[in-house]
Amino acid sequence: MPRNITSERNFDRLAIPLLIAFSVALYIATTGFDLVGDDAILIGANPYVRSFHFLREIFTQNFWSFRGARGDSSYYRPLVMFSFLLQSVLYGSRPALFHLFNVLVNSWVVLMVYQLGKRFWPRGQGALWAALLFAALPVHTEDVATVSGISDLECAAFFLAAILIYTKPSDARGFSRVRAWMSALLFLLAALCKEVALAVPLLMVIYEHFLRRDAAAGFRRRWSRYLPSFLLAAFYVVVHLAVIGGVSAVGLPSRMHLRESLIFGLTQLGEYVAKLIWPQHLSYSWKFHPPLGWGDPAVLLGMLFALWAVGVVVVWWRRDRPVSFAIIWFFLTLAPVLNIAGVGVPAYGERYLYIPSVGICWIAGQALEAIAGSYRGADLEAAAEKPQGLRLPLGAIRRVAAVALGVVVLLVASLRTLVRLPAWRNNFTLGLATLREDPTAAMFHIFVGNAYRLEDKRNLARIEYVAAIALDPSAGEGFVDLAGVLLDDGNTSAGEDVLRRGAQLNPTFSKPLLALGKIASYRGSKEEARDLFARALSLDPNDPEALFELGLLSLQEGRLGEAEDLLSRDAIVQPSSAPVHLNLGAALSRERKFGAAEAEFRRAIRLAPNNEAPYLALAGVYEDQGKQAAALELYQQIVRSAPDSANAQFRLGVLALKMRKHDEAIGALEKAIGAQPKSALAHAQLGLAYLESSRPDEARREIEKAKLLDPRNETVQLALKKLKSYTSSSPTSRTRL
Repeated sequence: MPRNITSERNFDRLAIPLLIAFSVALYIATTGFDLVGDDAILIGANPYVRSFHFLREIFTQNFWSFRGARGDSSYYRPLVMFSFLLQSVLYGSRPALFHLFNVLVNSWVVLMVYQLGKRFWPRGQGALWAALLFAALPVHTEDVATVSGISDLECAAFFLAAILIYTKPSDARGFSRVRAWMSALLFLLAALCKEVALAVPLLMVIYEHFLRRDAAAGFRRRWSRYLPSFLLAAFYVVVHLAVIGGVSAVGLPSRMHLRESLIFGLTQLGEYVAKLIWPQHLSYSWKFHPPLGWGDPAVLLGMLFALWAVGVVVVWWRRDRPVSFAIIWFFLTLAPVLNIAGVGVPAYGERYLYIPSVGICWIAGQALEAIAGSYRGADLEAAAEKPQGLRLPLGAIRRVAAVALGVVVLLVASLRTLVRLPAWRNNFTLGLATLREDPTAAMFHIFVGNAYRLEDKRNLARIEYVAAIALDPSAGEGFVDLAGVLLDDGNTSAGEDVLRRGAQLNPTFSKPLLALGKIASYRGSKEEARDLFARALSLDPNDPEALFELGLLSLQEGRLGEAEDLLSRDAIVQPSSAPVHLNLGAALSRERKFGAAEAEFRRAIRLAPNNEAPYLALAGVYEDQGKQAAALELYQQIVRSAPDSANAQFRLGVLALKMRKHDEAIGALEKAIGAQPKSALAHAQLGLAYLESSRPDEARREIEKAKLLDPRNETVQLALKKLKSYTSSSPTSRTRL
């Protein structure tokens, strides 16, 4: 075997661990980051990812449907939501593991960029250079550093796997149906992650008819290989139309002429190319500025790149078709977000470059390989024919030059990635970084304001919220947060005015109504609060706060069936909330559904083992069922772990008194009074315990104290009657008293 082939194979054995180590090392720091941007909504405030109860909604509704009226969207990405659900079930909402999952999926994509590159260019290290460059591209930080970026990562993973299986060379048995359906199923999984995957069947057609070397295959055999993918594409479109009602759009409908559409499309193309070539001004804001005309720099850059791409495809079609395929890959996967058909207000985002950049990286890798490898063949033979004294190591020089250039490009790209990554640490750092690039990004003023508010810098927070509202009155969160600052300052009337304005300008946003409902409930306006909570819930049927507040209000008003329904729904939306299970148990207990109530209280105990409330509630259920021994044992367990708990000591004393365990009752009630000396109930119950123990002097003392504290209390009145009855029926007691 020739030495150069052996060395290439040995080098390839090192490629996979090299790529894994490189891609992981670049992004491993993100495991220490918070949930930022949309992450907090998709993970922290998303009921769909907390329970398999919403599995049907995940696959039959749009991606943002969990937000209620505010979640209207044309995106259908159920597999992304399903992956969030699986991760949440496995490890809760801990950001580190979500970020680690992104890092690992990104590494897998990097490996497939390499493997597919080797499929197209089996000789040389061009595919390795391409994968390394793909791993280091700064425009990918948005996809890898944000949990919400997993939609692009998962789509790319299935996308590349489908093409990798499809492009595998045919063996002696030919191209099997199993492989055709495997690649088709992987394509469908990619489409269920992101709509850009619809480019896969088209790439299969181009590869099958123009790149696959299978002279024995006729047209019928060729189209049968990609037919399964087109069948599943048709299935996906039908499902998408049934769920969403239309194909995913990037903005509001527009009626642009062909000239305007071309200008807009070329502008976006120029912007994307600029981000790849010179990734200096990267931003999470995703703003797109309409072009001024044909002379706009972005339009000119887009035109130049389009002309260059056409030239590459034409020139390299005969020399090296995979190079042309790489160019086609870039344009086919980027086309859905280019406004070349006037489909709507242009969308723009760095994350859209994740899959298209694969094609550009392949071309860059082959360019480096051409610099390093063009000495092979004729050049080497020509050099060998020269006299020994005139022989120049041109091949070695070119190889060193190519490696040096590649290393420099990788270092620069990696440093830019590492410099940018800290911006994603939390919403405050992301807000500051974004506002430096785009001061008009309203949502990021809110992020910064929230950070100031947590630090109790309310004046700075107020400035940021006002700026957000001024820039974008549809930023409903700004109104709610500004009202929060005003309420913190004690300015309730101004806070209510801001909330009413926010509700008026954001009629599909439930949070201003919810906040107004809480204010009304606090001041005792129950009917107003109920109306506001109900309106908030109509806008977002899965709003956990609205469900809880309305359920709690119903429980307080004795509407037990309604309280049970609302709190049961809330327990599905936020199954890890101890207060929800506790209050649901209270509603069930009052309905005398003791078995269900006991189950809810036990769930609350598991969720909040250090909170005495669910233990006391469970003991109360035991008492209601006549299980006094079980209740007493539970009270004893509570006071052993929390001896200073006045409530637990009081209830232990009352139950012990009922069970005629007078000494235990007196001991517990004395401790309850020690913790709450002004409790009329505790003094009255202790007086009764003394009375039952034939200690009338102590009984009179405690009952008199209870009378002074709350003379109208029913228990106090009962204690007075029993004391009077005791003294009148006992001659000895009358003499002593």
